Parts: sequence; C-alpha cells; structure tokens
Amino acid sequence: MSQTRIPLPQFRTVLFAADLSEPARDAFAVACALAREGASRLIVLYVEEPIPSLEQVVGYGEMGVPIFLPRDVPAEPPTMERLRELFVPGGPVAVDYQIRKGDAADEILAMAEESSCDLLVLGTHGRSGVDRLLMGSVAEAVMRHAPCPTLTVRSGSAGAKLGAVRTVLLATDFTRYSEAALRVARGLARDHGAKLVIVHVVEPELVPGAPSETMSHVATERDALDAVRERAEGSDLKFPVDVQLRNGDPAREVLACAQEVGCDLIVTGSHGRSGLGRLLMGSVAEAVMRQAGCPVLTVKVPANGAAGREPAAVAGTANRQR
Repeated sequence: MSQTRIPLPQFRTVLFAADLSEPARDAFAVACALAREGASRLIVLYVEEPIPSLEQVVGYGEMGVPIFLPRDVPAEPPTMERLRELFVPGGPVAVDYQIRKGDAADEILAMAEESSCDLLVLGTHGRSGVDRLLMGSVAEAVMRHAPCPTLTVRSGSAGAKLGAVRTVLLATDFTRYSEAALRVARGLARDHGAKLVIVHVVEPELVPGAPSETMSHVATERDALDAVRERAEGSDLKFPVDVQLRNGDPAREVLACAQEVGCDLIVTGSHGRSGLGRLLMGSVAEAVMRQAGCPVLTVKVPANGAAGREPAAVAGTANRQR
C-alpha cells in the first residue's frame, strides 16, 4: 500500500457574514470557535442591501392581486461602532469589521475572493416552500458559489452554539466532491480530538430488484466505504474512524445518523450546481443544511475539477491508501 498525506485545515482567514438576526449571532459564536486564537484573522462583513420599492418586488397572486414578499430589512443599518459592539470575539482573535452596500450574496462572495478566506460562516433561517422558491436564499447562493468551505448555522437548531467538537460526521458518496470534504472533516477531527463518523447512504432506486444483485451491490458499497475509512485512519486521530452504511433517502438518512451519533458538526461535499438541474434533482447538501440540528460545513469542488483551494494547512500524519 502506498502512503499519502491528508492535509489538515487550519482556518487562518475566516469570513463571517453578519446581519442583525439570531442565526447570525449563533453563527458568529461558531466562527470564533473554529478560528485559531492568536493565529486566525476573522472578517466580520455586514452588507447593507437597498430597500426595494414596490416596483422592484416580484409579486405573485390570483386574479391579478400581487402578494409581496420583501426581505426583512433592519429599520436602521448598524454603524461600524455598533457592529463592533454586537460581534465581540470570545478569545484573542484579530477581527476586521467591514460594511458594504449591495446584494448580500454578491458582496459576500466578492469579499471571499478578495480576502482569500479559508472558511466562510453564515447563519440561515432554514426556510422552505414558497418563500424560498420566490425570494431565494443568501446562504444557498453563497454555498453554491463560494471558493472555500462554507459553514452554515440554522436558527433554532439545538446545536447552534458550537462548543466542544466531540463528533464530526462526514457524508460521502465516493465522488471527488466527497474526497475534498474528507480532507476537511479529518483535519477537524484531529484538531479538536473528535471522533470521525463517515456515513454513506444507498438510495433504494439505485439498488437492482433481484435479491442476489442487491446483496452484491450492498457488498460493493461496503467495500468502498471501508476503503474510505482506511484512507482516513491514522495514529494522529484520537479515536478510530467509524463508518455507517444506510439505505434510504440520502438527506433524511444523513440527518437521522447525525442525531443518533450526537454529532456536533456535519461535513458534506457539494458540486455547487445551479439552474434547472438543481431545481429538478434537488441537492442533498442543501437539504441537510436547511434541516440539520447542528452546524453544516459544505466543501465545494469547482467546475474545473480540482478539489478547490484547500485551507492553509500543515500536512498531517501519513495514512494508508489503496
């Protein structure tokens, strides 16, 4: 067997997308928890969006009667001084406060590029249905296009305020997207002395009907999952890597597994697709992000096929690879 090094993430530049909501305050606590004290730069960015006029708001309704769904806009945007008062780090982390004007998603992504950040953190209310369909979601737009891992914290989730990271759950589908996520998940598990659990879900429609074929298919999936565990194992991890093979809807099973193992953080890969394909097929990463009871870290592989810019890191202990 050959030897390979799996780099460990050291988040040296963390971009936090701030607003005046409760999810944002929870997300800020998570950003501070993941930033390295004395070694990380934390950027707090507030985007002041223009208040839309009635002509600018898209409305839908029956019999020609529009239904307006404007975004929540604070009565008065915070000043730089107010921003410093609202978001105070709990440890010795260098903080750079920024206020910009424009579209929230566009400005967050622009700052991510300009700062070459290693991690982007933002809160989300986890809305669904007509509101999300018509108005879109800043968190989902950022997650699809961010040049670095994106961590979302859903409002009302039991684990919104991240304390000690004891269990990290990685959802894998054996693609290159999951390989990029594996590097980040493993690094977090080592950095925090946490247990790494890797889950793979076999979708029922992908399993052939004949019992013998089904058994063969499941055996193949088990072998592939064991191969991922073998690559992730190493003496630098505090706990042995655990794996789970489940059958059913991917998002539902990942969320169920997260609850059963009591994970503090879910890590998943995403291809970041958009447009009709995403609308028709949906996205497991986005479904998990909207419903998870703990923070979700999404690692996206860009269109060029590379694993994305990895966070500044120190190479980890050599691990086995087939």
